[in-house]
Amino acid sequence: MEALSFPALLAGLDSRGDGVEASLLALNDTLAEDGLSLSPGEVRELAEVRRLSLKETRRFEVGPGAVPELARRLARSSYVCREDYAGVLAGLTELFYEFKTEAEDRVDDDELMDVLFDLWEHRSGGTVEGLADCRDLWAFLRLVRDGDAGPEDGAKEEEEDFE
Repeated sequence: MEALSFPALLAGLDSRGDGVEASLLALNDTLAEDGLSLSPGEVRELAEVRRLSLKETRRFEVGPGAVPELARRLARSSYVCREDYAGVLAGLTELFYEFKTEAEDRVDDDELMDVLFDLWEHRSGGTVEGLADCRDLWAFLRLVRDGDAGPEDGAKEEEEDFE
């Protein structure tokens, strides 16, 4: 039996599929309750965004991973509509894996999603760019990673900016 290299092993997993597409398509009944849906083409694109995000952040997941839960949570947002749902979900998928890596895996997926979606609804203005630039998110990541939220004066100043 021939030994497989790590890249060959990963390529084999990609070609077999990981269940993310099926998981996302299965969400359509739930998403319909919020007037949303994902087409098969959008699902394929989201699976590719996930694959590339994992590759870029040098992460590995077995199974559908975080994307179906990101999709469920985003569906409840006051900021999304049918026309931009898949695009916003793609952007949040990229951010999720980037921030998961930035946190050096010291925070579990659910906790990171809780923080992301709280800031999405209350601080980002409902934009992926706003979330990526959110000082509160970066302060959270510093706290998780380094145990340091930054200077106390800066933290108070941030709170005043957003109230």
